[in-house]
Amino acid sequence: MAQAAVWCVPCSPPGQGAATKDGVNLRPPTLDLAAATALTGVEPSKILFFQREFHSLFRLAEEAAEECRFDVRELELIRTLDRLIFAEGCPLGEVRRRLAGTLRTARVIAVTSGKGGVGKTTVAINLAVALAAGGRRTLLFDADMGMANVHVFAGINPKRTVVDLLQGRATVGEVLVDGPGGVRVLPGASGLTELADLDPGAMASLVQELLHLGAVFDAIVVDTGAGISSRVVDFLRVADEIVVVAIPDIASMLDAYGVVKVAHEARVKGQIRLLINLVSPPTDPDAVAERIRGCARRFLGCEPTLLGWLAQDRALQEANQKRQPLLLSQPQSDSAQRLRRMAAALMNGHAPAAAAPAAPPSQPGPGPPPAAPVTRGRPADDPVPTARNAHQGGVVHAGP
Repeated sequence: MAQAAVWCVPCSPPGQGAATKDGVNLRPPTLDLAAATALTGVEPSKILFFQREFHSLFRLAEEAAEECRFDVRELELIRTLDRLIFAEGCPLGEVRRRLAGTLRTARVIAVTSGKGGVGKTTVAINLAVALAAGGRRTLLFDADMGMANVHVFAGINPKRTVVDLLQGRATVGEVLVDGPGGVRVLPGASGLTELADLDPGAMASLVQELLHLGAVFDAIVVDTGAGISSRVVDFLRVADEIVVVAIPDIASMLDAYGVVKVAHEARVKGQIRLLINLVSPPTDPDAVAERIRGCARRFLGCEPTLLGWLAQDRALQEANQKRQPLLLSQPQSDSAQRLRRMAAALMNGHAPAAAAPAAPPSQPGPGPPPAAPVTRGRPADDPVPTARNAHQGGVVHAGP
């Protein structure tokens, strides 16, 4: 592919080789800000502006300007942005529309949660299977750094993991494995401190690899870790769709709101959606979602949409025990049908097609918070007043 060819241009600093396999480069050659300025003729301030406004198209660089690095593909992107914005005077929105689909074809779907144990990984696997069943080339990336378990529920036993990729022992093409239902899987690893404590440089390289794979796949489903660590936020930044999984539990709802808040503060470009899981009577899933959405409206001035909900399904539990996705073990079950509708909605950016009506609750579930006008800033009664910094072990905590 044309992109793969330019990645191999020998302009890497010493020690940064450009090993490639099947057109996928492990460590693309990079240039610093001064070299990028010299080669493109674009002022450093403009380059940093482009990187800030179009961050999903660039590598996730270090915050210090002198540490920003760019690969050869990005040099051409810088020239294009300079021409469109400063020579032709195109508004930023028009530039984004004109660039859409030209630099990355895959739709990135991040599945995340405020806390563990809510079924996030099960949702991610089944969404990936649903997308593959619809004829889309689908990659499932286990990005739960240090606590990966996609391989467990997907029924695969990978020989290599993302650790081999990061340590240079294997290329992306060598790490990818065949998963269930035609899905390709980039396996994570579990119980390794080097992943849990991944440094920003390695994280930037990993995220860039994910974006480069967009030329090979139609859809990339990212199973992030739980909570609001910087590693989770890095993946949310590059996602077109962000699915926040929560259950009808006050702690889970509060933590889900914390994820929404951090994503909002990070100015993510993706649409934030809620998926309410493990619903059983008398709980009303719409009311659970409204609790979270109401807080977001009141304190953030934004409103995540409701993607859908899944019942506390014995079939789903049995599928997990068998290490099989529900869409393959019981494809006609209600939960499988709901997941297919959700997958279709995530790909077209719309709400799910008409779903079966919710199970009628015998009594009201948790209701929405009292109506209040949208406020700016950070009101004192925000349930997560310090969401940006209040994560310990990847879980949001309310209060001081």
